[in-house]
This record gives sequence, C-alpha cells and structure tokens, in this order.
Amino acid sequence: MISRYQFALLLCLQELFNCPVHAYDPAFTENETSLLEEFKFSNIDENNEGKYSTDAKTTFFYLPHCPKQLSNNLLWANWGLSLNNCIIVANSFNKILETHMKRVLMESANYVMKISPYMVELAIINSFKYYDMFNDTSLHIFPIDKLQLVSSEFWSDKEEPKYISDVEYIVKKMQEL
Repeated sequence: MISRYQFALLLCLQELFNCPVHAYDPAFTENETSLLEEFKFSNIDENNEGKYSTDAKTTFFYLPHCPKQLSNNLLWANWGLSLNNCIIVANSFNKILETHMKRVLMESANYVMKISPYMVELAIINSFKYYDMFNDTSLHIFPIDKLQLVSSEFWSDKEEPKYISDVEYIVKKMQEL
C-alpha cells in the first residue's frame, strides 16, 4: 500500500514537471518493471547503490523511506558545488542526525553529517490520511551561496563510502569471476 501511494506521488510529479523518470529498486519484480515501462519510466539496469551524478543539470531525486546510505552515496557522487544541481526528497537528514550516534553517522552517513550546515531542509507536512506513507520525508536543497562558504579542502575530502553490513541497504552484487 505504501509503495502505491509513493508511486502515485511520483506520477503526479512527472506530470507536473513534464520530465523523464529513471527508476531503480533492487527489489523490483518483473511485473513492477513492466508497469514502470508502461508509464514511460526508464528502468536503470544496475544497482549503483545511489551513486548517481547530476551531470551538471538540475536533477530531482525521489528516495522515499530509503536507507541513509543511499542518500549518503548520492551526496558523495555529487560532492562539491554540483550539489547545487540536486533536489532530494528523502528521509529527513536532520532526523537522521538527531536519532543516530556519531559513530553510526561516521560509518553510514558521513556525507549527510558533513553537508548538513550547508543545505536547506524543508519538512514535508504529512497531511495524508495514512501517516506512514510520507512520515519523516523532507525536501533537501543545496543553495550555491551556502556551498561557496566552505573551503576547497572541505570538498577535496571525498573518500568513497564503504559500509558495514546493514539489512536495509542492498549492495551491488559482484560479478562471478
């Protein structure tokens, strides 16, 4: 039920902005993939663990109830002033920071933690009749004037994230040798 309403919202956003939609979830079934194609969504074939680059154009990322590692990887992939091209609807970064110990954040959401002072988070008020569909969801933007406040050293610290096993976070399967 939750995914149906989240999908309905995505359809509304697609219509509102008249834009292409690329979709991926490692749990998609063949039927779900076929349904997405009927709605003119492009299916991404590979699990790149959220490491999508904006390629210097404004990109809207819709990550409802996704693990914090996906948001973290997305930030890493666009680390630098190109974050200004990212608009992210995901679990509240502020809530992630408030509800996890610093040790956990360093291991699974380091980029979320580092960028938080330089972003604007707008909480999405959930007035929907089913509270759990969009609870803790926020819009995250990265204004260029805030991003330009930090030093080049801040941006040069860009080590690719590696995570300790987590049941919510599905890693890319390695090819058989």
